Amino acid sequence: AEHLSHLQETDDGPAHRHGPWFYYTRTVEGLSYKIHCRKAATDGPIQACRLDPDSVEQVLLDENQVAEGKSQCVVVGVKPSPGHDMLAYSVDFTGNETYTAVFLDLSTGGQLPDRLEGVCGAIQWGGSNAVVFYTTEDAAKRPWKLWKHVFGEPQSSDVCLYTEEDELFYLSLDKTTSGRFLLADSGSTETSEVRVLDLEAGEADKLQLLQKREFGLRYEVAHSGNSFLILTNKDEAINNKLMS
Repeated sequence: AEHLSHLQETDDGPAHRHGPWFYYTRTVEGLSYKIHCRKAATDGPIQACRLDPDSVEQVLLDENQVAEGKSQCVVVGVKPSPGHDMLAYSVDFTGNETYTAVFLDLSTGGQLPDRLEGVCGAIQWGGSNAVVFYTTEDAAKRPWKLWKHVFGEPQSSDVCLYTEEDELFYLSLDKTTSGRFLLADSGSTETSEVRVLDLEAGEADKLQLLQKREFGLRYEVAHSGNSFLILTNKDEAINNKLMS
């Protein structure tokens, strides 16, 4: 109770612009979990766009409803689809940090038939609503395999695009803010290695290695225009340097 007295239980989180919407979360006093919402943005370029004050809030996902009747509930990776008409989230009801990915139809609020079991946290959308990517764990709970799932197909038909065989490395997924490239990052405590997948390349599923792993070499990848921007400690850059 003393801890709660120092918290503002009913609160709105910061809104972030994504396409024609502002997405945000809010909390309500007496409820344990977040509520995920969005409101329409005003017309115009992103730099000048503001939240439409007359826009009606749309509740996309109420984690309190997901957790109803469960002794344990962790929701991660709440992400709208590129078309903004579907929502993905991953949920763990057991506490073992292995998740099930669930997909919602935002026009109805109902769950879609596709469910992905044994997922390592958040999924990443492809270039359209038709495809998602996710990782799975090995016996030591190390994320090591990258999979592609096509909506409408059974999970047993999913294609493995990459396997990280080195037990010192963990595989994680990200997506560039441009939305064009999927990033598959193999990382250890000292070293990183990134592969990219061009989501605008149609049916091609070829991962491109940007820089082969070298012990002690770390780098992060962003995309802008026709170039990759690389933040790295290459050439003993203690405070890192930016390359393209």
